[in-house]
Amino acid sequence: MRAMVCHDGDMFWINQIERNVYMNFRIDINAITMTNQMQVLYYLLFVWCTNVCSSFRHSTHFIPRVYENTLNMGCDYYIDKDLHIYYNNDVIISFVNLEHETGYYLFGSSLDEDEDGYETEFARYIQKTLEPRMEPILIYDNNSFQKLSFENKYKTRIERELNALNKTFDDVSQIVKIETRYER
Repeated sequence: MRAMVCHDGDMFWINQIERNVYMNFRIDINAITMTNQMQVLYYLLFVWCTNVCSSFRHSTHFIPRVYENTLNMGCDYYIDKDLHIYYNNDVIISFVNLEHETGYYLFGSSLDEDEDGYETEFARYIQKTLEPRMEPILIYDNNSFQKLSFENKYKTRIERELNALNKTFDDVSQIVKIETRYER
């Protein structure tokens, strides 16, 4: 529903919602000029929009999975999955980072923090947590990819990295996917 508001011969239309906003804030529409009315309207809409938008800030349903961890407060350790590109089986030409994730210690113990043995149990937990879960995977060896899926998945990224270093696949002897975990 729309309503017409007149002031000294100036006419304009406002929506029912806008009129309700004016009424809720007890603004006398006839007491201000049309320019000021529009400024007040824009201000009220701005306040309404910021309140609506800020209500989504704490909901992760509208945030892509990649950025969810950046909203949290820090982390305990990082998990990186990289491709190590080797020349002559022992010299690393480059690293290509595939994944960079954050990790959190979720330690539970039957011991109290002040009891003897808690520190050693916690240290063992940290050591076990920081051990890589993934065994190294050989992606490329003897001038060929080990699987067709590896070639489809990694070839363009590796070529881009090699081009940046002015290298080719002829310079590569091995490519290994390795997981590393380290504290921040």
